[in-house]
Amino acid sequence: MRASSRGSALLAAALALAVAPTSALAAPADDERAAAPVELEDPSGVALDRFFAALARAEADEPGMLVRVMHVGDSSIGLDGLPHALRRRMQARFGDGGAGFVLLDRESENYRNQAASMTATGWSICYLAYKCDAGGRYGYAAHVVRGAPGARTRIETKRLNMSAAARTDGGTRRGSR
Repeated sequence: MRASSRGSALLAAALALAVAPTSALAAPADDERAAAPVELEDPSGVALDRFFAALARAEADEPGMLVRVMHVGDSSIGLDGLPHALRRRMQARFGDGGAGFVLLDRESENYRNQAASMTATGWSICYLAYKCDAGGRYGYAAHVVRGAPGARTRIETKRLNMSAAARTDGGTRRGSR
């Protein structure tokens, strides 16, 4: 499969793709962080070749293969309508990678993940639009979430992989399978 049209190349701008076997998921090296910016258009038509190759490996049930797709957008993405439909179709064909990104708590009703249910208490949430984080270090979904002592979140889904930014004054995380 080859992404040969201009529209397919532009799709690469809408999707931020992280494609790697689970054993290769690691922080990028310093020299990778300093790499030159990548052009959004690819006149050669090969912009999505690695993505399609990874999908083929996932479809073939290659052990440890996990393809991650990030769908970036505004509240229509946050409400999980289109991403949920795409997630279900891709999981049916390429394997179930889980519910996708789930915030620890939500700042507004414009965020929901249809593949997971969540209840939360004790969190303060800073959303980028309100410029409430003096350090300007907003995470994925443009949020900073800080927990008061005893803050809790319960996420119910079929499969969960958990990641969080490390802080020396952070709490603990517990979970069950």
